[in-house]
Amino acid sequence: MMRLFLCLIASIYTATSFAAGGSVLVERSVKFKKEGATPSYKQSVRVYYKTTQTTVPLNIPSYFFKKALKNPQFNLGSTYMWKSAFESTVNDTLLSQLNKYGIDTLLLSPGTNGIKITDFLTKAQNQSIHVSRLLSENSYAKDANGVQKLIAKMQTLQYDFPGLHLNIEPHTFADYKANIPFYTARMDSIYDVAKQWCDPRNMKLSVSIPMHLPIQNATFLATNNITAYIMAYENTDQQKLLTRTQLLRTTLGNNYVWVIRVSDFATQQDLLDAVAYLNANGVSRVALYDFSTVSTMF
Repeated sequence: MMRLFLCLIASIYTATSFAAGGSVLVERSVKFKKEGATPSYKQSVRVYYKTTQTTVPLNIPSYFFKKALKNPQFNLGSTYMWKSAFESTVNDTLLSQLNKYGIDTLLLSPGTNGIKITDFLTKAQNQSIHVSRLLSENSYAKDANGVQKLIAKMQTLQYDFPGLHLNIEPHTFADYKANIPFYTARMDSIYDVAKQWCDPRNMKLSVSIPMHLPIQNATFLATNNITAYIMAYENTDQQKLLTRTQLLRTTLGNNYVWVIRVSDFATQQDLLDAVAYLNANGVSRVALYDFSTVSTMF
């Protein structure tokens, strides 16, 4: 990979915070130049910088340097990909897009094309892209024999996926609010059997969860080192959502990923501003739902 040279157009900005502990939004112009490339690539970027002082000099934060060095445009972390998107695009194009957007973790529902799946997994591993097998089936939580159905499904999984991701959403059921204790216990059972299946196979287990996940479930996930993907949908006010999920995130510790839905944002810049705000406020891992909308917006 060609080295990237960063040239900061302006070295220091000064900004005033409206409240102690607030986040300041500044806009900076950064030039990226690939070795031997003409002309250089220039992009205006917005950076949130958290401060407890009234007036501070603002330099580009270290997290931005790391992201810019990997990709001068974006670093979006993780994303979901469904069968239709996977099967309709050749593997090399998919991998090129994942690298373009800085996606290093893919939650994939792959379909049944074994040759394509095997080729994709091999190439993804060679490019340091982690791919988890995505299972999205609410009946595992709804049906009386749902846990047994999940076990049977896992036993039929093929190919060497390095991870398993469960997208099971009992909070969407009509009777959920009236039966929260029942579904809380059911989900703990699901998490438990999936963990027992993954561990001896050296597979990383992760799960999608709502922002109002019962703390009992969050405690189980934290205790068992299961990564939680918090589905922060339908509201673009990241400050409000972070406040709403404070207890949940504290319970999970650092083992969570914040998922934002691309279709909730009007523009690309709105989405990038949200990611920058999250990074500046301690959320280091962000996922986008889903890949088809990522490729449309970017």
